[in-house]
Amino acid sequence: SKATSDKLSRLDYAGISMMIAGSNMPPIYYAMYCKPNHFWRNFYMIGQWAVCSLVFLSSLWSQFD
Repeated sequence: SKATSDKLSRLDYAGISMMIAGSNMPPIYYAMYCKPNHFWRNFYMIGQWAVCSLVFLSSLWSQFD
């Protein structure tokens, strides 16, 4: 049905946003592995997770289709 198709499409986009967040963590983590960079590494990782979480939540709303 159309309603089920719309819900699954939104879940697909939400999953893609989480996949992007997860696949970008290792390069950030290992590029900034040195001890003096712990603050910036955590800052970028938290920032990326926050933005991807907002995209995840907004992609579940039907208003943003």
